[in-house]
Amino acid sequence: MADQLTPFLRQILRITTTDNRIFLGTLAGTDQPLNLVLVNAEEFRMVPVYPNSAPDRMQTIHEEGESQTDRAGRVAHETEMRLENVDGRFVGQILVPWKMIAKVEASIAGQYGSDEDYS
Repeated sequence: MADQLTPFLRQILRITTTDNRIFLGTLAGTDQPLNLVLVNAEEFRMVPVYPNSAPDRMQTIHEEGESQTDRAGRVAHETEMRLENVDGRFVGQILVPWKMIAKVEASIAGQYGSDEDYS
């Protein structure tokens, strides 16, 4: 598996973690369990943006027969994410544990000099 990452060495990666953080940095290497090492990395945090429903509206819906589990599922489904710190926070070198990685993306030069996302 580490051999498949070799073409991405010294390439800029965007790693999304399971705790809603995004790391943008240059892949410097991996270790045996496939933790990824990024250098010159920045961290961006994603925070939930709740729908325009006031707590009293949610209470009304709950009183009308919607169970608490159904309400929690609906709110989670309606929740969107946005960047908390648009400018990012420089973290330098970081090791991202493979268990926390939700998605890895790389921008590679495509045909005619355009960039394509690779996931």
